[in-house]
Amino acid sequence: MIRKLLIIALLLSGANAFAQHTKANTGKAKENAPDTSKSKVIDYKEIGSPLPDFLIQTEDNKLYTQDDFNNGANLFVIMFNPTCSHCMDETRTLEKGDSVFKKSKIVFLGKPAVRSYLPKFITDLKTNDYPRMTIGIDSFNVNDKLYLYSLLPQINIYDKSRKLIKVFKGETPIDSLKSYIQ
Repeated sequence: MIRKLLIIALLLSGANAFAQHTKANTGKAKENAPDTSKSKVIDYKEIGSPLPDFLIQTEDNKLYTQDDFNNGANLFVIMFNPTCSHCMDETRTLEKGDSVFKKSKIVFLGKPAVRSYLPKFITDLKTNDYPRMTIGIDSFNVNDKLYLYSLLPQINIYDKSRKLIKVFKGETPIDSLKSYIQ
């Protein structure tokens, strides 16, 4: 009987030692493992953040990515709705100020739901007369990453390295934009 109790005691102490060893090693493994909880999530709405990849489809089905606008100058990315009167007024302002734009390009990003309104917007505002303007539908949901959901239009200005340097919300006079136009 004593022999059985001694064997049980030895087995229990061995099991306890194994459990402590496993717990200690698991803790060390966790210490040495990369910390994925601290992975940097980019907030594309913050000044200094990079321009996310985008794909724009124009009314005539041409496709453009951010690489198509790498020209060593600031880039104006405008979140807009072609039925929005403020967006139309801002487009007219940009058209009137077209002569100050030398190298900077302007990209209008509309959500897929407004695709059917693009032809009228382009025709009524004669945007095809302004080669610095590209107007299309956001095919990568970039609007959701960039738009502050405040006022339309929203103008995000990116430097030549495609880092966000300024955000304008609502109609913005050309004089406010001039210092960013290249």
